[in-house]
This record gives sequence, structure tokens and C-alpha cells, in this order.
Amino acid sequence: MAGVPVASWPADEAEAAEDTLYPVERLAFMREREERFLASGRPRGDPAADAEERFDGSRPPPQLDAERRSYAIQFLAVLVGRMGLPSLALAQAVANLDILSRLGGSAFLLAELPDTCIVLCCTLYKSENGYAPIDWDDLEKAAAWFRQLLGGSPPPVQKEGDPQKSYASQEIQVLEALGWQLHASTVEEWLRAFGVRFDAVTRGLLARQTAFHLTRGCQLAQLLMLRVAAIECSPRDLALGLLCSAFVSSGLLSPETFREPSVTEHEWAVLLLASQGSAVPQCVVPSSSQLQLLQWLRMATTADLAEMKECTLRCARLVHEC
Repeated sequence: MAGVPVASWPADEAEAAEDTLYPVERLAFMREREERFLASGRPRGDPAADAEERFDGSRPPPQLDAERRSYAIQFLAVLVGRMGLPSLALAQAVANLDILSRLGGSAFLLAELPDTCIVLCCTLYKSENGYAPIDWDDLEKAAAWFRQLLGGSPPPVQKEGDPQKSYASQEIQVLEALGWQLHASTVEEWLRAFGVRFDAVTRGLLARQTAFHLTRGCQLAQLLMLRVAAIECSPRDLALGLLCSAFVSSGLLSPETFREPSVTEHEWAVLLLASQGSAVPQCVVPSSSQLQLLQWLRMATTADLAEMKECTLRCARLVHEC
């Protein structure tokens, strides 16, 4: 899906967007990294051969059901907090867990789910903090709590000696399964990038509204993370849909701005209600100013109107299903 050509942007506003932490080149890098991430969770080559290679034929492919995945996310949130990782680390850990669950194999066994979650957070911790010490005893206690939460899960393989060494082999398996790629682009990161660029383009004219949009968007992203596996939908597309929806919810753009022709006004109102609250808001901005806002939004996101409509509809349907 093509974005807005850079050459068509007004020079001063284009320069403002590029003079941020998120120039077009960085957005392209984030998009490429995201595409590699999404591809890593898809079957490769012949499906039958891949299944035979990844899974022991004596048992079905190990996958997380919705309940266990919800418990795993709770555990990852506990680990992220205890290890002092940045807020984006939770979404990254969940995304990596979703890939392992889809791929299966020795890097992901339900019996070792607590250990897998610990390994995912430890690898992120090491990438952030280098060789800073890890409180392995505390993590073992947290793992024991998680095993109790899982209830009927099979007992883990008993570890002997240094806990750090006992995790080493599984850490290598996890990293190899992830293609040594730990930092997937997240919805929150994309929202931040779009927000920074929009503030730059508008010279901070709507900074307060933008901050609200990002806060609300991150809240909805957390809700969607609980229900939708990271590899099922592009984080960038979700962020774009959430941001466009936020402009509607704040009354800055008309609901009709992002309605697909295939969706009736009634159907669109029902979908918007899921994320907007008790009523679809009325736009309070004149039509001419709405056009300017839409142009700024296109500059900030490098997306055209057709892509905005597509992503907003997809996001509204996901939120409605939640």
C-alpha cells in the first residue's frame, strides 16, 4: 500500500517531520523489521515437511490456548515489572511468545512455559542492560507462582546447580527460533512515532489532543494484545487504525472520513461505538480545517486515505470483537 510521496509535501512541514527521531528512513526500517517478524511466525516451505521437522510426530503441535496465553501475559507483566524493563518490553515479550507458540518445537513446550517466559524476559533484559546481574532466585519464585496459576500443567524439568546455567540451552533454542530477532516493532512504538511526527508537522498546535490520542491508543493496544496474537495483524496497521479512530473520537474528524464504501452508515456507527463509548461523537471542526488535519495526518503517517480507511475498519472490527 503506497504512502504519500515525499515530493508532494509542503517543504517546511516535510522538513519538520523529518527533523525528528522518526524520519521516513526510520519508519521504513521499522516496517521492514515488522515484516520480518510477521514472516517468522508463518509456515515456511512445504507445510507437511515443516510440521515433521518442527514437531515430534508422537504429539500434537504445542500451542497456547486463549486461557493459557492470558495467564502467560500476566506472568510476563510480572517479570517485566520485577526486572525493571521499559514499558515496551511487555509487548515485545508477548509478540515473541506468540511466534514461539505458532512455530512450536523444542523451543516451546507447554510444560516449560514458565521457563520460556523467563528466558524471553531475560534476553530482553540482557539487550537493555548488558551484563547487569539477574536475581535468578526471585525469578524461580515467580515461576513457582506461575506454575500454581496454570494448575494442571505438567511438572517442569528439574534443574540442578546454577539456575543461570540451566536456562542457557533453552535461551539458545529460543533465540534461534526467533531468528535472533528480539525487538519486534510494537503498536505502542508505532503510535509514538506517528505522534512525534504529527506534533512536528503541526508545530505542537494539537499537542494536548495528540497526547490523549496516544494514551487512549496504547490502552486499546493493551486490550487487543490480550485477545489478538501479535502475528495475526500488523502492529503498524493497528497503530494507524487506532490513531485515525482517535481523531474521530475527539471530534476533530468526521466519522465519515474513514468509512469504507462497503460499510453502511449504521454498520460503521456500531463498530465505532465499541471504541468511542456511549455515542459516536459529532465533529466540531469545519470541513476546510478537516482537510488540513487530514493532510497533516497523512504526512505524519506516510499513509494515504485508502490505507487509513482499511486500517481503521480492521481495527474497529477487532475492538468490537473484544
